Amino acid sequence: MIRPLNTTQMTSAKPRGGLQSIGDLLPRLMKVYELQAQARKQIEEDERRRNAQKSFAAASSTGTQQSFAWYQ
Repeated sequence: MIRPLNTTQMTSAKPRGGLQSIGDLLPRLMKVYELQAQARKQIEEDERRRNAQKSFAAASSTGTQQSFAWYQ
């Protein structure tokens, strides 16, 4: 049986919003850039922390005692 074309079609596709104003897009774009900067900063801090731990572990595993000259 052929269905008539005037019935409502059910679809999961979302309708396109069309053009948006720059005033709506700028705050979202700025938020994305801020989140990217925070993520990059966190990655750099983690790398710095890992490198410091590696250098401390390498210095302590050499078998020589590390001394500090703060008392001189």
